[in-house]
Amino acid sequence: MEKYEKTASEQATSGDFERDRGDIDSAARRLNRLILLNAEYAALSAGEGSDGDQPPGTAGYERTYAVLGFWTGVLPPFAFFLRIAMDIPADDASSLVLITLLVTSAAAAVGYFTGKIVGKIVRELDEFSLPARLAMLPFVGITWGILAGGAGGAVIFLFGAIPGAVIGAAAGFAALPAFALLHSALRKGEFIQRKHLYPSAIGVAATLAAMILGYPV
Repeated sequence: MEKYEKTASEQATSGDFERDRGDIDSAARRLNRLILLNAEYAALSAGEGSDGDQPPGTAGYERTYAVLGFWTGVLPPFAFFLRIAMDIPADDASSLVLITLLVTSAAAAVGYFTGKIVGKIVRELDEFSLPARLAMLPFVGITWGILAGGAGGAVIFLFGAIPGAVIGAAAGFAALPAFALLHSALRKGEFIQRKHLYPSAIGVAATLAAMILGYPV
């Protein structure tokens, strides 16, 4: 009888131990899972990682400056032709519609695709000090503007490439440093949220357009 009671007691103790060990293992698995989730969330919040693990709703350097190139290729040229249209008779102004569409389409396309290259350059420049970046960014902007503006102007029987390049250089000189400062302030890691990207890019391009139209900014 005593032996039976001892065996039953040992079985009960063993069962309690197995159950406790199972609870500990389960709690450990949950803790590890929680640690992994917290690490993933922290990485997303900080904007860490490469383009392969880009946080959702954000844009990297290449996409960011491609967007800037697109809007800078659309709004300032449109404002330029609108300014001309306001100074000539309405009958003549109607002929500018097709030219405006062609020029802005070409400038926007070139600005977008070359903007990806500019994004890579700006990423490298961000390793320098702020004064050094501000000294170099205007020259990058001028080169970018010459390419996009020259391409847009070239659709006007080629002779428009020169004035287009001049206007583009002026736009790039002003737009790139201004936007780069905004981008540096708003991004987290290498990424900027799109809800900040589009207002910033459109705002910079719209400011240039307003200056072309003669509005105070």
